[in-house]
This record gives sequence, structure tokens and C-alpha cells, in this order.
Amino acid sequence: MRIVLLSALIAAVLPLPSRAEAPKPLKRVDVKRDVGGPSLPANDRRIDGVDLEQARVTELSELQAQVPNLRIADYGSRAGQRVVGLRGFMNHWSSPQAPVALRIDGVTLADPLSFDQRLFDVDRVDVRVGPQGTQGSTQAPAGMIDVVTRRPDGFRAWLESGLSSRDGYSVGTGVGGDIGEHWQGSIAVLADRSDGFLHNLARPDAADARRDRYLRGRLWWQPDDDTELRLLLLDRHANDDSGEVFVPVDTVSFNALPTLAGLQLGDFDRALDQPGFSRVDATLAGIGGHRVLGALRIGGELSSRRSQLASSSDYDLSPQPWFVMDSDYDTQESRAELFVESSPESEVWRWRIGAAAVDREFDTRRVFNAGPGNPWQLPVMGYVRTDVQLSDDDRAMFGEASRRLDASGRWRLGAGARLQWSGRRMHFGGSALGAPVADLRHDDRQQQPRLWLEFSPDEGMNAYAALARGGRPAGFNPGTFSAAQSAYRAETMTALDVGLRGGQDKPLEWQVAVFSDRVRDYQELTFADREFTTYLRNVERVDLHGGEASVQVRVGDRWRIGAKLGHVRARYGRDRLDPMTGFGLSGRRLSQVPANTARTDIEYRTGPWFVRGEWVAAGGFRIDAYDAQLAELREENIRGFRIVNASAGWRGEHWSLLAQANNLGDERYFTGATFGFAALALYPRAIGTPAPPRTFGLAVRWDN
Repeated sequence: MRIVLLSALIAAVLPLPSRAEAPKPLKRVDVKRDVGGPSLPANDRRIDGVDLEQARVTELSELQAQVPNLRIADYGSRAGQRVVGLRGFMNHWSSPQAPVALRIDGVTLADPLSFDQRLFDVDRVDVRVGPQGTQGSTQAPAGMIDVVTRRPDGFRAWLESGLSSRDGYSVGTGVGGDIGEHWQGSIAVLADRSDGFLHNLARPDAADARRDRYLRGRLWWQPDDDTELRLLLLDRHANDDSGEVFVPVDTVSFNALPTLAGLQLGDFDRALDQPGFSRVDATLAGIGGHRVLGALRIGGELSSRRSQLASSSDYDLSPQPWFVMDSDYDTQESRAELFVESSPESEVWRWRIGAAAVDREFDTRRVFNAGPGNPWQLPVMGYVRTDVQLSDDDRAMFGEASRRLDASGRWRLGAGARLQWSGRRMHFGGSALGAPVADLRHDDRQQQPRLWLEFSPDEGMNAYAALARGGRPAGFNPGTFSAAQSAYRAETMTALDVGLRGGQDKPLEWQVAVFSDRVRDYQELTFADREFTTYLRNVERVDLHGGEASVQVRVGDRWRIGAKLGHVRARYGRDRLDPMTGFGLSGRRLSQVPANTARTDIEYRTGPWFVRGEWVAAGGFRIDAYDAQLAELREENIRGFRIVNASAGWRGEHWSLLAQANNLGDERYFTGATFGFAALALYPRAIGTPAPPRTFGLAVRWDN
């Protein structure tokens, strides 16, 4: 199928033979455009690249402050692992498909490991909520983050550098422009380094030093107004000198444990005999394009990606040489999509149909190294857990159409559907506990319809309502002790969205949305402490209800005031007893989901100068773990945070300067949390990934 899609894409974008014509001036074609529905519905969000620069949003996870109910949290390692979720629909990095997809310049990335991305030289970011399965190659039941980088218009070059009070720095540069009669290209590189802010009291090693390197290359071919071909290359290397970056949530109780050997931990202290590491190498190559043929627009996407994650972590969380886990993950993915849609000039009818294929290979190997005197009485040797190979094959057909209902174009009704076939295979290499080698396979099919209605009474107002079904296919866990524990069922989500936006490009802009989602067989990460296991299990029903609101006021040419608020009530509905733990969570708050998020900001401009301040807050969230030895479920509430950030800068014709201060109150809080293994005590302890303390930064940029 991939060969067929490739041939069709090449045939679609290549111009047909014709008589020689005088060259025509080319019109600018945007990197991405939605057809078959509203370009930006009232419940979606758009963030301008200039606003990202002035707020010094340099990482994808920092979009949380810009988008209500969005969560992209560090989970252990800053070199790749992320908890990803939107509107309470959460998942863990070990899942093969995140509930939120990421798209960079039209190329789709759908696994949670892709969300450790830097944002540089960005034109805009669109956050689209709700199931996206009728749009393209991925299901994305919770939504999609669409990153569009800047495209050169003539020759363009830029250079930026930043310094941080946490012994960090970054340097980035890029160049682009016309490289032929019909060709444009650009290349950008970014390197940064930070010595971190954690301390290891047990040895002098750096506790969380990090080094990153990014390369992004782009190429456009546009021989005429109706044809475009785009190429994208991403290469990334990240090295975290600490493995999993966890510290105790409750330092007082940790300090009372005799295994700390008299060491007393502060807020940003650890005491590990092994420093650990995490390394990520990832490469993505993608090609996309389109050609307009009369009343049709034909296009597609092809991409290939490989990511490798190697890590070593001190899992006993103590200065004792008891337990070290070494892990290797290797993911290879190829993705193909072909679509045919109505031309951009279509007014009454807009439609889109397409097909997609995704193939993924995931190999993992984990080795547990036990030391002398360990509490589990394991032999002092390499304690091999499992070697697992997973293979995923997804095939899909999708389509949607919308029609203008009145002559004025104020009303538009649309419908769409996605039909997906999924195949999952797992080779389980056995374990030291005696689990035998096994080969498992599972196939399933999902239907995902979508219906929406749009009302635009004037140019500045838009109302939107959508009812859709989304979900993710069944699969196998790579991290369990036996093949029998590894399977989880397909997930289905029914989502209702209603949104209203007004005042676009006016002094008062506002946006409000409400949603009600019900997920059946929700795929949730579960932590079983004594069995050293994290695995995906199914929750029979999860209910997600909430809303978002935002407002922005411009007072003259100098003042801009904004506020954003998000609320989600995320509860377990019916939860069957987990066959592995024997526990159900009916009626409890969903794990890892803050109930409230809020942000207010104020900005003052005078000439080339600006000053801005922002207040960012998020509610606490709940975590849990099953203790097999004590046969009990342990829970802990992780408190939320309220922080103040400030920045000031100057922007000239070519130069800009930005000074920034984050977390001015020096508040201690956690971006993510879980329970640690039980080497420090006879029961699991809450551990978290701390957010940076008060940090000052300075950045300078030149752009022609």
C-alpha cells in the first residue's frame, strides 16, 4: 500500500506536459491548510510566533501556559519522556500513540516521545481539539498541535543566543531563500546546554545536566501556482546526565529513612550512588505536496522516522548499590497519506477523502542489575527482565464534506468518518521469572464518525458545535513480566464540543468552549510497585467534562491584557477490577489530571520597547500505585502551583533583546509525579520531576 500511495503522490504533484509558457509570478502558498471544515473552529487556538518569542516559549511543553487544559509534563527524563494530554485525556510516553498528535510543517508525529521538541523560528502554533481522525493519517482522539515554521520570502538569515542563570546557554542560527527558479530552501540549527538545578549529595556528579542539538532542513519546489512539493528533515540528539530526574515529594519522611546513610535532602537534592543517563537520537524525513487539477486538489504525505532512547537509572533512589535499570528503546515508523479534496476556491461544497498507512516497529530491552544486600534478595548479577518486539500496522480510509446552507455563507454543516484496520504483533522474549517466550497477535477495526455545524454571523464571530467519535486501537505492553499480562483492548471516545469566538482582530477578542467526553476502555498507565511494572490497562469508563474561556483586551496601541481559564472534571466512571491488582477506581479523580488551569498576562508597549508580566496557575493532580506485597492501593495528591513570570525587551528593525525572569516567587512544584520502587521503605513513596526554581535569562536575536 505504501508503494501505491508513493506513486500516486508523485504523479499528483508533478506537472502535466504542456506547451511552453512564459513564467508566471508565484503566489505564496501556505505550508498547511485545512479543507473540508472550518480553518480554525471556535474551540481551537492559534498562537503567533512573535508572541512565543516575547514570552520566551522555547519548548513544546511550555505551551501549557498558553493553552487551557493542555498538559505536556516531564516524566522522569528531560531527554524524551513526556506525559501528554488535553482536556483530561492523558497518556504516558510508553504508549505507542499519544492522545494528542504533533504535526511539524505538515509531517505528523503521533507518539509521546516526539513531544520533547524545541520551538525556534516558528511562524505559528495551532492547537486543534477533539478527534482528528477524519483529517489525515492519525486518529489523535484528543486533538493535534500543529507547528508551522517560518518560510523564507527572499533571502533570510537569523542568529540568536541566550543565557540562563542556571548555567545554561543556547545558540541558534538559520539561513534560507531562493536557490533556483522554482526552489526555496532553509536550514536551521540550535544547540543548548544546561547544568541544571538538582544536586546529588552522594557523589559529585552533575545531577541533571543536559545537552541538546537540533537540525531542521526544509526545501520547497513550486513550479507554478497549482503545484507544490515540500521536504522536511529533522535531526535531534539529546543527552541528559541524570537518567530519570526524580526527587522525593515529601523530603521530611525520606530524610527519616536509615537507608539515606545520614544524608539530609533539601528541596532539589537527591542521594544516588549511580548518576545515570538518558540519550535520545531521533531523525525524521518527510515529503508532502499537492497539485490542483481543475476543481480538485490532490496531495499527500510520506515520512520516515527513527528514534532511539538509551537510559540508565538508579531505581532504588538511595546511596545504596541495590538496583539499577538499563533500558534501550528503538522505534522505527513510516507513514503515508494520500488525499483528494475540493479546490481552495470551492464555496458551496468542501470535501476531502483519503487513505493512510502507518507501520511501526518498537524494540525494547530492559536489564535490572541487583546489588548486594538488596531488599528483594535478588542474586547479585544482571537480572534480565524482558526483550520485547512490537509491530503495529494501521490502514485507514477517511473523508469529510461540508455544505454552505444559505446564500450568505453564515451556516455550514459538515460530516465525516474514518474507518481504520489495525494489526498488532508482539514477540515476548521471556523473563528471568520464568515467563516463557510467546508470540501474540491482535487485529481490530474501528469506525469513527464526525458531525459538525458552524455559524458565522459576521467576520468577527464564529460558533461551532461538533459531535465525534475517536479512540485508539488495542495493543500489547512492552513492560510486563509475562505475555499474559500484556494485552489491552481498543479504546473509544465520544466527544461533544461547543465553542463561540468573537471580536477577531478587534480591541476585545474572546473565546469560550464547553465539552463533554466519554471514553470507554480508556487506556491508562498503571504502576505496580512490588512487581517493578508499569503497564497500560483498560478502564471501563472515564467521564471528562469541562470548559475553557479566554479574553484579550487591547487598550490603544500600548496596552494588551489577557486571561485564560480551563476546567476539567475527570472521573473514573465504571472501572472493572484490574486482573493484575484486584483494584478498581470507580468514582475517583483521574490520575495525572489537574482540575483547573489559569493564566493572566499584561503587556505594555512604547515604540520598540515592551514590558510584560504573567501569572500562571494549575491545580493539583492525583497519582496512585498498587502495592502487591501489602495488597493495597496507595494514593497521593500532588499540589498545584501559582507562579509569576516577567519579561522586558526591545525590538528594532533587525535586532531584538529580551530579559526574562521566571518563577519570581521561587515556588517549588512538580511537573510530573509517580511512585518510586520500594527500596527506601517497605512501601512505595511519591517521587516527582521538579520544576526549575527562580531563573533569570537574557536572549539576543538578529534577523535580516
